[in-house]
Amino acid sequence: MCEALTGYIKAVAALMIIALIFTAVAFFLNICGLSKSDIRRKYIFYKFATYLAILAVLLELTALIVFPACFYVKMKEYGSRRDWEVDWSYGLAWGATLFTFGASLLLICDKEHEEVYYKEKTIYNPPPELMN
Repeated sequence: MCEALTGYIKAVAALMIIALIFTAVAFFLNICGLSKSDIRRKYIFYKFATYLAILAVLLELTALIVFPACFYVKMKEYGSRRDWEVDWSYGLAWGATLFTFGASLLLICDKEHEEVYYKEKTIYNPPPELMN
């Protein structure tokens, strides 16, 4: 009972591959941002890495929601079994999605830490008796 891949499986695979590419590019942009000493360039790398990570999470969520919905509709045609289960790779994909989401949250939080750290300014006001 070997069948050709249906359209939804190809679409889900394409979404996951694109999300993998976005995650890899976001990883390398984050490394480039960490290596820069100029704050403005660092924020540009962080911003693009954050956007790509969030976009990857949205693509992964779309794929992970579409796949079981289409799978169960397709399996109703066979009708011989009542229960169909997905493989361990589906759980692994959910784990990857959660880790990518966590990475995007950490990128957002790290940016705020850098803003507070580098915008701090110390002003020294000596006592009046030392002014003379």
